[in-house]
Amino acid sequence: GLGYDEAEAGGKYVRIGVGLIEKPDEAEYSFRNYYELLDHGKWTVDHGADWISFIHELNTDIGYSYIYEKLIKLKDNGFTIEHKLQNTGEKAIETDQFNHNFFMIDGEPSGKAFSISFPYPITTEDDPEGFVELKGNEINFLKDLEGDDAFFLLLHGYSEDVSDHQVTVKNKKSGAGVTFSIDKPLHRMAFWSCRTTLSPENFIWLAVAPGEEEVWTSEYSLFVE
Repeated sequence: GLGYDEAEAGGKYVRIGVGLIEKPDEAEYSFRNYYELLDHGKWTVDHGADWISFIHELNTDIGYSYIYEKLIKLKDNGFTIEHKLQNTGEKAIETDQFNHNFFMIDGEPSGKAFSISFPYPITTEDDPEGFVELKGNEINFLKDLEGDDAFFLLLHGYSEDVSDHQVTVKNKKSGAGVTFSIDKPLHRMAFWSCRTTLSPENFIWLAVAPGEEEVWTSEYSLFVE
C-alpha cells in the first residue's frame, strides 16, 4: 500500500480501490491479515445496456489522494476494461497493479483439460510440484487438481515490448478459451491455480505524479475452436 513503509504502528496508509487503512504493529504486510479500514472513500457506480463503470474517489491527510475509474464494455466477442487513475494528492503514486483473472471455462476444474500460452518462451525458478510442466511458451497440467491442491509460479521470459503482454487460456476438451492483453508492458508475470480456478496474474507498473493521470486498457476476447 501507498505509505505503508513510512507509517508507524497506528499510522495510516492507502490501498488503491480499498481506502485509507490503519497500520497495525507488524513486521510486514500480509494479505492474509485483517486490517482496520478508516475511510472507504466514495464509490459511484453507473451502467448502460452494454457497459458498467466503477469510480472510487479517496481524499486523505497523508498526501495520497486519487480518482480511480474502471469502465467495462461488452464487445462482439468479449469485453474491454478501460482504467483511469488520476493523482489528486500531493505525493507521487508508484505501485504495481493487476486484476485477478480467475478462470473456469465450461465448469471444468483446473487440470489436464487446460493449456495456458504466452507470446514468449516461459521459465520459472519455482517448483511446479508435479502439477504442471513448462515447455516453450506453454503451461500444461500434468494432472487434475483435487481437494486443497494449489501452487504458485513466478514466470520469466517476457520483454518490455507491449506485444508480450498477452495470455491465452484454453479448455482443450471443449475448444473454448479466452485471450487477454493489456496495452502496457509487463512488470511481473505469475501463475496461480487451485482446483476451482486458474489465474494468470499479469502486473503493470504505475508511476503517476501529482496532477497527472495514467490510462490503460485490458481486452478480453472469447473464442471456440
